[in-house]
Amino acid sequence: MKDPDGVYDCLQDAAKELAKQVTGVDDDERDGLVESKQEKLSELAASGSSTANI
Repeated sequence: MKDPDGVYDCLQDAAKELAKQVTGVDDDERDGLVESKQEKLSELAASGSSTANI
């Protein structure tokens, strides 16, 4: 049985790591980036697409 919380946590961790790579933003902007990246990663995971264009 798959663990949906585990998938969510992995996507959130990946989004946080991607957002850390962006320089010159404050914490509020970074939070927005995390949310945006997490949504995009979730869409890509659901479609089975490559993450090359995040």
